[in-house]
Amino acid sequence: MQRKPKPHTTGKKGEPLAEDDIATPTPTRNSKYEQFREQVLQEAGRLPPNPNPKIPEFFNDEISKMFYPFEEGSHEGVPPIPRVAAQRLLSGLVRISSGVLGTTRQVSDLIAALDKAYSLFAQAFVDNNYALTPGLLEVDLPNMVFNFAIRENWFPSVVLLGDKSQDYELLSPRLYPIDRILPAVFTAKSEETIEWFRKAILPSVSKWKATLIEAQIQPVVEPTSHTVTDPKTFRQELLDDYKRRVKDAKGNPYSNRSLYTAKNSGICKPEFYEWLGGTLSATSMTCTNFERFLKANEPPKRREPKNPPKK
Repeated sequence: MQRKPKPHTTGKKGEPLAEDDIATPTPTRNSKYEQFREQVLQEAGRLPPNPNPKIPEFFNDEISKMFYPFEEGSHEGVPPIPRVAAQRLLSGLVRISSGVLGTTRQVSDLIAALDKAYSLFAQAFVDNNYALTPGLLEVDLPNMVFNFAIRENWFPSVVLLGDKSQDYELLSPRLYPIDRILPAVFTAKSEETIEWFRKAILPSVSKWKATLIEAQIQPVVEPTSHTVTDPKTFRQELLDDYKRRVKDAKGNPYSNRSLYTAKNSGICKPEFYEWLGGTLSATSMTCTNFERFLKANEPPKRREPKNPPKK
């Protein structure tokens, strides 16, 4: 079942965008692709929420990837971005292009430039609060990068036939028609250059997958007296849990007295019972230090007497 992309008609703060302010790629469809799509594509969706983020996957298996018609795009629907954002994107790409054309276009130079260009495209969508779907990451963004690269003569082995502006849109998910991509030298083949590009762009795709996964992972915040609604119950459970985990030399749990008289617990008897009863402020240094002591599984250390007995 074909999923239609949601319309994007508002800016970051909810203000409506005029039609002239939206850079909208031309929608594409391919009838021969419709049946194949149901077998190849997973249901396109956003990354699953924390706490179990998964790597975005676009293909069900390697066989599907092998026969997938990359040149047609993912057909997920590329979200439009404001025209001013598209202009900034183009400006950044042109700066990268000037650096490439100033080199001998060695493999290392091309790979570095392709990675920068891919990141610019991806960041443009992220900055405008659009999700990077699996199809966008693995198919549409690489096609956008390739189209810009061949339009700017990045590849020494192939050239673009005809007017560069013909069939070109900055955010188009479709590759230039293959009959317009011609060898620049006698021994070159267009298909081999496209295949080389597919492999060269893979590290960029993987890096952005990792970036999205890291963005999904949120630090686990341990509860404290300051974050719970019932500090008395929380503190009793924290103390009981400590006594279950930490035992003395005979295998017995430490008594309350051994805790509030210990030199490393950071608490004295009156404060201990205020803490246990829930009246000691959760923001006090004593409360913070004592709860840190309990969570660290530290055994209590006896205080040395002030006046040791004479020998």
